Amino acid sequence: MPKGHRVQAVFGSRRRTSASSGEEGGSPSPLKKLAILAAALVVSTGAFVGISNAVAVSSPPATVYTGCVSQFGGTLYNVTSSPAKPKSCFFHDAQVSWNQTGTQGVAGATGATGAAGATGATGPAGPAGPAGATGAQGPAGPGFNFTTASGTTGPTLSQSGTYFVVVKAHILSATSPGNCFVEADTGSFPPQQQVDNFLTPVPQAGSFFVSLSGMLVVPSGETPATTTMGCADNTGNIQPTDVSWWVSPVG
Repeated sequence: MPKGHRVQAVFGSRRRTSASSGEEGGSPSPLKKLAILAAALVVSTGAFVGISNAVAVSSPPATVYTGCVSQFGGTLYNVTSSPAKPKSCFFHDAQVSWNQTGTQGVAGATGATGAAGATGATGPAGPAGPAGATGAQGPAGPGFNFTTASGTTGPTLSQSGTYFVVVKAHILSATSPGNCFVEADTGSFPPQQQVDNFLTPVPQAGSFFVSLSGMLVVPSGETPATTTMGCADNTGNIQPTDVSWWVSPVG
């Protein structure tokens, strides 16, 4: 039989008249009353201790307990946890309920920093961004900076140094093979001094275009130098036409 029912039986015996007690009017003697009360206290106290232990060990913090408190000695009986319908108490006893949630404890100390995690996998490439604005034009690089001219007399070389020269011309009436030349001269003619030149062979007679390219070096103190272009075959000078120049300092 459950312990709660044993307590009820003890309290119920107060209302019964025992035929064998030998007590007048059905009332128990003072010694009998003390024995009954002592037995009830022992049984109910054991039940309460057992219930308390069970609560402390296995009940979750949110569990609500319901029980009955006897007005005779304050013993607790009919204790149940989170019942849908609590058990009834004797008419002269009080029903109570409570839970086991205590006050919140103080915050614990901050734990040690965990180890760094492994490097994650590379994510997918994002979408292409919008086109940027057009940047400002940069300064001129150290490449060629050509000066152009036309005619048999080309650009004047006003500074000493090395020049890259390209000349294109039309030969109308060569009677035999010969040469075309480009030269840089200083001073007035006459006397005019040649400072540098280069040649291109004219391999045939007739009418054709000729292209010459090479380097002219103007020494220090020999400026300004005038550039000229001319051609000759085995019979004499040939007058070139449609002459075009491209001249650039080098370095």
